[in-house]
Amino acid sequence: MVNDVEPYRWLKVLVNAAINPVTAILRARNGVILEDSNARALAEAVVREGVEVVNRLDIRLPSDPLVETLRVAETTRDNKSSMLQDVLNRRRTEVDYINGAIVIKGREVGVNTPVNYVLWLLVKALEVSSYK
Repeated sequence: MVNDVEPYRWLKVLVNAAINPVTAILRARNGVILEDSNARALAEAVVREGVEVVNRLDIRLPSDPLVETLRVAETTRDNKSSMLQDVLNRRRTEVDYINGAIVIKGREVGVNTPVNYVLWLLVKALEVSSYK
């Protein structure tokens, strides 16, 4: 039990924002974040932007989100992220609630989040193209 769930919720959002859209776009398992330097660079950029938003919100995260992202990518390296599964199964993804939430909250607090924005748009485009 914790007194304030918000820091934990934001940590989970940042980890999911870094892993899920990258795996969905690349159509790769979670381990791609560790195995491909470009995928890792994207994940790191997503986390950096998210941390800026969280800092502006004056939220203290319970642990380092990049360390947590890499830990989750390692422990789930053979898994297909939920976002990848949604894309493969032609379902709507949760990208609006993950990367989209970072972008929207970033706008509210004056933080630019271009990497999250591009990933949000790319996954939304995948959703539309998957319905055809």
